[in-house]
Amino acid sequence: MTDGGYGGPTGQYDGDPFAADPYPQPPVISAPPPRPRHKANTFATLSVTFAFLFAPVGAVLGHLGLAQIRRTGQRGRDRALIGLTLSYAFIVVAVAALVIWAVVGIRPERSSTVATSPPAATTSAAPDERLVTAAQLPKLLLSIDEVKQAVNAPNLTKVEDGSGLSGDKGINVTPRECVSSLFGGGASAYERTGARGEFTRAITGDGKEGVILLNEAMSTFESTTAATQLVAQVVGQWRGCAGKSVTLIVDGNPLTLDVGAPIPKGTVMVLRNTLRDSVAGFSSDRAIAAKANVVIDLDAQGFDLGDSLETIADRILERVPS
Repeated sequence: MTDGGYGGPTGQYDGDPFAADPYPQPPVISAPPPRPRHKANTFATLSVTFAFLFAPVGAVLGHLGLAQIRRTGQRGRDRALIGLTLSYAFIVVAVAALVIWAVVGIRPERSSTVATSPPAATTSAAPDERLVTAAQLPKLLLSIDEVKQAVNAPNLTKVEDGSGLSGDKGINVTPRECVSSLFGGGASAYERTGARGEFTRAITGDGKEGVILLNEAMSTFESTTAATQLVAQVVGQWRGCAGKSVTLIVDGNPLTLDVGAPIPKGTVMVLRNTLRDSVAGFSSDRAIAAKANVVIDLDAQGFDLGDSLETIADRILERVPS
């Protein structure tokens, strides 16, 4: 049995834990006592679960959990670290799988298309030469250094690239039609839209200042009209969800975000969502825009973001040829 309990220092009153202490200890000035042992940090728990459902969200929740644990002294630091590790591992695996799919699946298809195309098609292909191709997308998105120069993002440290969009069907969202208001580049928003090629870049970090997670997604379409229609479709979903509370439920643990109203900022539509019971100043922002035959689809999480996502979208649009 350790000393320092109700009986104070050991001595002549050993053996009688209820005896008065003739030498009372001075008052302790410290952080509030830790919460009961059975209460672990909710974000840390959700981070592990979301690592299997939607790894980018698992990474965000892991960072939020670590921030709250440092501030409140809650349990769950190891759990949050496990969630972060699993999330980043699954992101790497997903990117590798997409790269393999792109190399093995797309190239043969393109070569067969060229082989079966009639010679007369060469004259009608000239207008498409002015359109953005999938191969150009990685150079159009901002690098981690360019993001840091453009906005307040000193804590970004890691980059993951991949061809393709994010899978968002495994997320338990209520109402389901509002999933596009939370996450950018979700595959469900692009179904049956005629998208030709996609590329994503996830930039992540830690801390409680500026942008701590940025997902850049970019897609090519057969025409400017098709790209514009996709943006209109997504913004329409945002408007239908504006003012609603969207809940993510994992093992009975709810995570609720209040969806804002879409606001036009020049050619960019932006949306801000607030996470209930979160650290002060934290928000989850969305932005989408079309130019030429491409769609830029972004989401960011962080603290006091201001117009950060709008600025990033404008920088990307400046690079898109028209």
